[in-house]
Amino acid sequence: MATRVDVGNDLIDVFSGGVPDQDTTSWLQQRSQQLMGQISGAGRAFIESSRSLYQMVNETQAAQMLRNLGTKHQDAWRQSTIARLESIEAVQTANPVMQRWIMANPNVRKRYLNQELEGYAESYVNHHGDTVGQEHYDYRRVMTGIMERPREDEDWKVRIFCDPSARDDQQLTIWQRKDILNTWAFIDTLLEEAEEDPTSEYGAPM
Repeated sequence: MATRVDVGNDLIDVFSGGVPDQDTTSWLQQRSQQLMGQISGAGRAFIESSRSLYQMVNETQAAQMLRNLGTKHQDAWRQSTIARLESIEAVQTANPVMQRWIMANPNVRKRYLNQELEGYAESYVNHHGDTVGQEHYDYRRVMTGIMERPREDEDWKVRIFCDPSARDDQQLTIWQRKDILNTWAFIDTLLEEAEEDPTSEYGAPM
């Protein structure tokens, strides 16, 4: 029995970057075979090695893209919820609501502003310029009333941020803020590992 998986425009986006049609592919393969018959053993070995590396990179990228598309499809029902994200795939395919709060993480935001992270490409809109930490409105929304200890040699403290505009904004419950903070902590470990960009939907390397 056939199974239909609807991934919308995402699958088109993945492959719209330059997959040639069948005629072009056949012509390139013929030209490649002709070229291979005209070069020396050393040159042939170099080309084969390069071809294998190119194929491996493309297959790895394709696997990452399909993995994240699958995660996004499975979590489609949570498009407007705040939840604790515990896998890199879940972070990379976070819904727009969670993207807002993920991008309020000071470590993420600093790297995003330095153009070191993708920042969810066009699906995230930076409404607050180059502000980070306490200067950033979304950060204050998460951290108001949260007990924290900035440094080991300092006392625990609770800060209350009063933003008049927050009255008309989404009100975060203590449980939602806990989910956001746990997600921040998980993302911080991903940034330390410095492998995949946690804000890249298709798993781009950092």
